[in-house]
Amino acid sequence: MNDYAQHQANLSGDANEGIIARFINNWQARRAVKSIAKLDDHILRDMGLTRAEVNWAADQPFTVNAVQALEECNANHLRKNNNSAINHSRSVF
Repeated sequence: MNDYAQHQANLSGDANEGIIARFINNWQARRAVKSIAKLDDHILRDMGLTRAEVNWAADQPFTVNAVQALEECNANHLRKNNNSAINHSRSVF
């Protein structure tokens, strides 16, 4: 439902405004990710990121918001780590 509302909002008014706004947002997100890529590896680790994840997000096409892609990748990584920690704690007891 949320995707539908977002789609309709993008279509209201001039249809090209939604496309242009998305392109600008994705471009700004890519710049933000590229600035994150300049950080040292230990700072990235503190943020819960790896250099490979940041580089992957920066290489996404302009149709993809690089910040959102990086956040989703990080969330999946955290979920995976939490599941393995839970499974490990179950095996200990």
